[in-house]
Amino acid sequence: MIAGFDEAGRGSLIGPLVTSLVVFDKKSSFEEFLRDSKKLTKKRREELFEKIKEEYVFFYEKISPKDIDRYSLNKLEERALLKLVKKAKEKFSIDKVFVDKFSYSIPSQIEGIKIISEHKADDKYKVVSAASIVAKVIRDREIEKIKGKTGDFGSGYPSDIKTREFVNENWEVIEKYVRKKWKTVRKEKSITEFF
Repeated sequence: MIAGFDEAGRGSLIGPLVTSLVVFDKKSSFEEFLRDSKKLTKKRREELFEKIKEEYVFFYEKISPKDIDRYSLNKLEERALLKLVKKAKEKFSIDKVFVDKFSYSIPSQIEGIKIISEHKADDKYKVVSAASIVAKVIRDREIEKIKGKTGDFGSGYPSDIKTREFVNENWEVIEKYVRKKWKTVRKEKSITEFF
């Protein structure tokens, strides 16, 4: 039995980083349609998310902007990987976990399970594509919840002009959802540099 791990929202200015681990315990009829979530439309991601939910078991972790401001992203993601693998191991006999590589310090084993960490694993392995879709859909839903409280700020990424303008003009409203240690936010709460 195998599992895949990926994240969504790593480079975002607003909202959580979401990590996901999906366990493949059987074959499914839709596996061939799984792709890196960035290569799918929002509608298609939602459709595949529902199928994944029906056919497989997944686990996820939301990492808040507050925690991202306090700790290294790599450390937070490693901690999430460890936590999700431990959770999955309680229910499944997993041999391998495929990880979309985010750091060079990812352990080669967790809880006796082999960890295979590769760049672009979300393209190479369907199980990581599934984790990519789950993480992206959950993050998108979190972003929509935030927008319900703050108004529409665009994608939440610093490359988005709408996001930058919204943060500059509505700091009091958006402040608690912003990753303040990002280079894009100055002490006086103004965006100056972009990724």
